[in-house]
Amino acid sequence: MPKIEHSFLNIFNLITLLLILSSCLQITYSWNYEYPALVDSYDYKDTLPKPTLFNKVNRDELENGESHLIKEWVIGGKVGKNVFGECSGISFDNKGDLYVLHRGKRIWDINSFNHSHFNHINDGPIKEKTLLKLNPKDGKIVDSYFSKKFYMPHGLTIDQEDNVWITDVAMHQVFKYEMGNFAKPSLVLGTKFKAGHDNYHFCQPTDVAVSSTNGQFFVSDGYCNHRIIKYDANGNIISIFGKSDSYWLGSQRQNFLMTPHSLALIQNLDLICVADRENSRILCLKAGVLNMDNLDIYSAYNNPRLTNFLPRFSYKIVDNKGHNYRPYAISYCTKDGKMYVLCQSDNENTPFIALSGELSLQDDTLNSVSWYQFPISSRPHDLTVEDIANSNDKNIYVADLSQMVWKLKETGNE
Repeated sequence: MPKIEHSFLNIFNLITLLLILSSCLQITYSWNYEYPALVDSYDYKDTLPKPTLFNKVNRDELENGESHLIKEWVIGGKVGKNVFGECSGISFDNKGDLYVLHRGKRIWDINSFNHSHFNHINDGPIKEKTLLKLNPKDGKIVDSYFSKKFYMPHGLTIDQEDNVWITDVAMHQVFKYEMGNFAKPSLVLGTKFKAGHDNYHFCQPTDVAVSSTNGQFFVSDGYCNHRIIKYDANGNIISIFGKSDSYWLGSQRQNFLMTPHSLALIQNLDLICVADRENSRILCLKAGVLNMDNLDIYSAYNNPRLTNFLPRFSYKIVDNKGHNYRPYAISYCTKDGKMYVLCQSDNENTPFIALSGELSLQDDTLNSVSWYQFPISSRPHDLTVEDIANSNDKNIYVADLSQMVWKLKETGNE
């Protein structure tokens, strides 16, 4: 009998110890994030689709085969006069002009941040004009904007009304400007140099996607919060997807994002897709921008179950050597249903590649049809696609952190 009591006592003590440890861990986590976010607490395990392959990338074909994505020109880098810094964002306006976001002489390296805090605030904003307007035919600079505005610009989006959206990972802010009126932003979200995890702060936001029908927009918040936030046209939060404790828990559960790095809103399919970089996948969620009756336009305080972010599709990119590919940027072409992806193998000694794939909603697959392999020295970061009228051909423009801009052409191969 004493042995049995001793055994029960040991079990009781073990359970008590585990509860104490769990409580301590939770307290430690709350110290890291002063204001917990109002995230979607819905359990997605029964609704999230199983990851499907963005066809297997054949490394041998990449090295020896015909790619269908052909380099037309590259500017910057060591070619000619270098007017670019690290090129982080790229987008078209509705007139067909190409815009590139770059960082001037500022470099993002291991000394730039202490966790989320930017170490070079005292250096002031970037002196060079960080937004360049290019002629897409030859890459020549037409105009430039935004001197002494940003500290570490990251994402660039130009919406259907030609509003210019820029994210800054040092300032932890998102800015909206009316085209041609760059003196003052029409909307600013986040608090300057103040990272946070609540509804009023970002932590290194990466990208923006905007609905063409109602002005609602999405922000990928980004390197440390690992979430996507949906707003109405006035900047009021509608809903949030993602849980930023994925790294801390050492977990890759499927409703966790790990560095949501780029967004693509597929308006006609009511999908918001995210390049979930460190999970090596593209995740597409219900955007809720088409059916007004089903939109969850209510305060997150009243209902934590924010159902308009139900996951729809999840795509993995792998090669025939068994390596996963981390997507850095995605762009969708409505005309032919192709998704364009910039990605790099988890074997970092391999170069970046650009892929285009046909998005199939019938069998939940992305069929890889075209690719381009970049030089090992380049660091592509963002891309945008230009349709060519009356042709199956397309132009793909790539912003490269190696201070370059690329123009690739996809030949009609259908």
